[in-house]
Amino acid sequence: MSTGKKIALGVVIFIVIILGGLAIVIPMLIDIDRYRPRAVAYIQEETGKPTQIGRLALTIFPTLSIRVDDFALGNPPGFPKGYFVQARRVYAVVDARALWNRQVVIKSLELDEPVIHLLADSRGKWNFENPPKPKVAQQAASEPGTFSLGVISKVTVT
Repeated sequence: MSTGKKIALGVVIFIVIILGGLAIVIPMLIDIDRYRPRAVAYIQEETGKPTQIGRLALTIFPTLSIRVDDFALGNPPGFPKGYFVQARRVYAVVDARALWNRQVVIKSLELDEPVIHLLADSRGKWNFENPPKPKVAQQAASEPGTFSLGVISKVTVT
């Protein structure tokens, strides 16, 4: 192998090692768990259901995603105490370009070991249905924000 090829191979290996190290170190340096109260409040406001999140973390490899540990979405008022959905982990794959612009756009969700309880009450309402929003909340939702639960194109359950 010629000297030029050895140098080029060494540079490529060095760049791969640096990128791999950054993929490990950057999530440790960025604390997105500080946004957990805002995320819980937003989900509760949008769904009308009590929400619990154990921890938020950023993952870069294999895709840029937000990892939610110990997620639980409770039953709405009028249903027995308990949870509609519980998952050990939820991976929300986000759009990196939108994140660069300080917006969170979720492209897909992956639920790891979910437990889903579907219940209906005597009026025919289900616990997964969201209550209608008041007009004031609908107007506020139309204003641009930093977080949106728009259309999520893919949901995977493992």
